Amino acid sequence: MTKVQIRLAKLEDAAQLAAVFAHYVENTTASLEAAPPTEEQMAHRIRCYGAEYPFLVCELDGEIAGYAYAFRRFEEQAFDWSAFVSLYASIGKKGISRALLAALEETLRVMGILNLYVITVHNSKSQYFHLARGFTEAGRLREAAFKEGRWRDLAYYEKSIGLHSEDPEPLRKIGEVDPVKLEEICKRAEKAIRA
Repeated sequence: MTKVQIRLAKLEDAAQLAAVFAHYVENTTASLEAAPPTEEQMAHRIRCYGAEYPFLVCELDGEIAGYAYAFRRFEEQAFDWSAFVSLYASIGKKGISRALLAALEETLRVMGILNLYVITVHNSKSQYFHLARGFTEAGRLREAAFKEGRWRDLAYYEKSIGLHSEDPEPLRKIGEVDPVKLEEICKRAEKAIRA
């Protein structure tokens, strides 16, 4: 039986995360980066994004099969309750992406995030994935990126995950989330993976 675990990323995960991401950079338009990040660059991302937001990994028998993280796109305080999310999985058809997104979303809700956003190259696979998880298309930038010999449209997706009150609670950082609560969230998400 395959052992499944979703947990917070550690710096020592950087090499495996870079390998997962390299496939997307080199073989798909899911990432618009020109070159895969190095292990050091990925460690920097874990440190930076993971200081404030969840940076989750999914392991199958101790090997990282995917990761998901949230990050801030706008620095102004008025955007405190909004986060952008990104996820990548090295294995398809097992529910890893769905499970990671579910754990990420629930953790962000506990932190006080109200709005989730995704930017992706417009394609039917990505569109289906996000729409099936309650996102709606918020807009499109036509021919905004050039990769693999073509101009690509970028699609923005959005999802509200909380109530927008006139006096929202201050946002909590990932380090302020009760570790027991975070483990419960991850365990629930793990059950959806077909290992």
